[in-house]
Order: sequence, then C-alpha cells, then structure tokens
Amino acid sequence: MATLRKKGLVNKVTIHILLIIGALLSVFPLYWMFVMATQPNHVINKLPPAVVPGDKLVENFQNVLENIDFFGAMWNSFVVASLTTLGVLFFSSLAGFAFAKLQFKGREKLFAVILITMMIPPQLGLIPQYFIITKLGWLNDLKAIIVPGLMNAFGIFWMRQYIKDAIPDELIEAAKIDGCSIFRVYWNIVVPSILPAFATLGILTFMFVWNDFLWPLTVCI
Repeated sequence: MATLRKKGLVNKVTIHILLIIGALLSVFPLYWMFVMATQPNHVINKLPPAVVPGDKLVENFQNVLENIDFFGAMWNSFVVASLTTLGVLFFSSLAGFAFAKLQFKGREKLFAVILITMMIPPQLGLIPQYFIITKLGWLNDLKAIIVPGLMNAFGIFWMRQYIKDAIPDELIEAAKIDGCSIFRVYWNIVVPSILPAFATLGILTFMFVWNDFLWPLTVCI
C-alpha cells in the first residue's frame, strides 16, 4: 500500500512539473515580447539575446504612437475581424444546414468538392484573387479583406457536421408540416440549437482573421 501511495505521489509530482514547464514555455513568448519592447532596435538581433527588460519602454511606445496610427490600425483590425466572423457564422451555418438537412441533386458531390478545397494551399489563389480585387476597384479598401473571407470550407464542414448530429430530422419535418418556410426553420430551430458551434467557429474565425497578415498586406498597401 505504501509503495502504491509513493508511486502515485511520484506520478502527481511528475505531471505537475511537466505542466509547470509547459506553462513557462507558453508564457515565455509574451515575456520575450515585453523584453524586446523595452530595448532599442539594435538589441533585437543581438547575440546573445537580452533576457532582462531594458529602460526604453516609454520611449518606444511614444515613438509608435507618434509615427504610426496605432489605434486606427487596431480599430480596422477589429472591424474586419468582427464583420468577417459574423459573415462566416451566417453563411456557413446556412450552407451547413442545406448540406445536412435538405435534399437536392448533387448534394454529396458538391460537399466533396468543398472538402477538397480545404487541401489547396490558400497561397495558390493569392494572384487570381488579387486580379479580381483590382478589377473590382477594391484595392486599399476594407472590402477587399472582408468580402473574400465571408465564407470558407472549414466553416461549412464544421456547421454541417454539427447540425447533422444535433438536430433530429423529425424536428425539421414537424416544422415544415406546421407551415414553416426553409428560412424560418433555419432561423427559429437551427440557429438556437447550434449556439455552441457558433461560439467555437466564431472564436477560431476571429483569431484567424485578426492574425492574418499576407492578404491584407497584398490588397491594402
């Protein structure tokens, strides 16, 4: 019995040590970012790197606020991420509902095509999309970032799988018998039932759009 208790204690200690190490590794990039924010520019690429905060924090922040429209950039990022997220939630849930619960010709083949697009690197479409944005006259406009991101294959896949498992077919049929239109079925029955899927997809989409750098740099220069 004592041996088992000792073994259990060792396992707990080992797990906690590993968790502490993982937490430190996760926090270190934030600490490193803070250290670099307190140093002059030439220290960033210096070897060995600085690991102790310097005394340039206030000066560096003043330079950023004086030379860059920092809060304007933050606001643009928030607007783009929010509108794109709302669009993805709406259009992806509509498409997911159609693929999960509506019967139409070629449904499975069309869904397979959408899944295949998930395997194509987005960089391959960078130049064609740029030409389209140029033809539309959207260069240096937030529409060039928001509109192409209003729907994506992952969002459709995610919503389709969730709706297919979470909402019984009998509930959809009962609503149709009661006279509900397709959109009313979606709005009154499907939407309230998939709020957890909305939350997950919304967080993932917002984070992806917020962190996206290549496409905004391409069309808003």
